[in-house]
Amino acid sequence: MHANLFLLCSEPTTWYGATAERLRMAKPYAQEMSKLLQTLEWASEVDIEPLQAAVSAASGAALRAIGSGGSLSAAYGLAFLHRQIARQIAIVETPLEAVAGQLAGSHSAWLLSAGGGNVDILAAFKALVAREGRQLAVLCGRADSPLGGLAQQHGYVDFLPYAPPAGRDGFLATNSLLGFVALLTRAYLAALSEGQPDWAEVLSHVAPLASPNGQAASEWQAASDTLWSRPTT
Repeated sequence: MHANLFLLCSEPTTWYGATAERLRMAKPYAQEMSKLLQTLEWASEVDIEPLQAAVSAASGAALRAIGSGGSLSAAYGLAFLHRQIARQIAIVETPLEAVAGQLAGSHSAWLLSAGGGNVDILAAFKALVAREGRQLAVLCGRADSPLGGLAQQHGYVDFLPYAPPAGRDGFLATNSLLGFVALLTRAYLAALSEGQPDWAEVLSHVAPLASPNGQAASEWQAASDTLWSRPTT
């Protein structure tokens, strides 16, 4: 205990920096949730022509969806869309699995990253671009990120920068996750629409769930109220 206090007092700059980062990561969750409808509206209006073209190019073969953290959940969404709409095999991998894997290059590989700065996703890009597979696509929330910089050095890479208007997520991926999945759903429906509902129909079901003042949110709040009165220890 005394040693810990000494370390805190003797390294105020380091401690302050770490604390500031934790506070940023603890960005109020309610504030992020309140922007979900804005993110959904943005994903419904933004130009998806480059994304749609990349989806069309991927639709004829198997796909590897690669992501970590919150973007891993988005990768699962991409793989689901590829199986259900493109009717092709799709698997989900972490960056480490993508680097270690030695699959043949007759498939598409998609990297998903909200921030584009994590060392694992950068390592996965470097490994995959060197293998020169059938298609390499990068869906990223920051055009000026390290991942974006690497992607733009290779002309055959489908670099797809889409920055949600809500900005950077806190500890949990919220708006970036919704934004990515909504964009991908729009693109798959637009590129491979035969026998599928259109985006307007999908939006009519999803938008009420994203409203912070909607009936669904009120029901979820009421159902979870009892959790907050319980002790945490």
